[in-house]
Amino acid sequence: MPRKDLTLKNKIAILNKIKNHPSNTSLRQLAEIINVPKSTISRLLKDEKQLHDEWMLHAEKPGTSKRKREGKDPDVEEALDQWFSVVTQRGVNISGPILKAKAEEFAKKLDHNDFKATSGWLSRWKTRRNIKFKSKSQELNCPRVSTIDSNLPCYDKNGDWEDAIIEGIKSKNHENLPVPITNQEAKQCIDRLQRYFMQDENEGSPILAINICADFVQLQSRKSFQKT
Repeated sequence: MPRKDLTLKNKIAILNKIKNHPSNTSLRQLAEIINVPKSTISRLLKDEKQLHDEWMLHAEKPGTSKRKREGKDPDVEEALDQWFSVVTQRGVNISGPILKAKAEEFAKKLDHNDFKATSGWLSRWKTRRNIKFKSKSQELNCPRVSTIDSNLPCYDKNGDWEDAIIEGIKSKNHENLPVPITNQEAKQCIDRLQRYFMQDENEGSPILAINICADFVQLQSRKSFQKT
């Protein structure tokens, strides 16, 4: 039987199928289930990390259909995106060192104290946004570069627009925080769950786990009462 060459996409698809089966599934069983040679599965598992690294690089290339990966510090990158959009619209020439310095400035204001704008980070940021420097001066000719997002907020030229960027991101993060729930509200939810799981048709329900949760809420209620 002639060997069929697999594309990177095919290889990743096979690896994903393998993950859907128990870890103790033998190579022979996997070969029969997935319908590929046992030697192919063995080779793919051996090269799994390398294949996934190649797949992520492929995902970051402009024009690929796969969604582009976000960076590890999305708040910092969002702030830099908005800042970059503003300064490019104003015709300012930007260099790599300026971008790195501005990113670290935003990181401090956003309390991302472990962030470091390395050359590798900058390269990945530019790749995700399809930004290229002029080869001669290593500066970015901003009038020739389209803005990252035409829907970004507009900022007053004479205002503290950089601070407005930071405040906007902090405000958005605050809005996304979960709404606090009181001990009384938690107790009411658990009471309802206990009644639900104790119904005859729910035999085998995790009522013990719910009772543990009820004990925890009761303990928290006592602590709150003692503080008052």
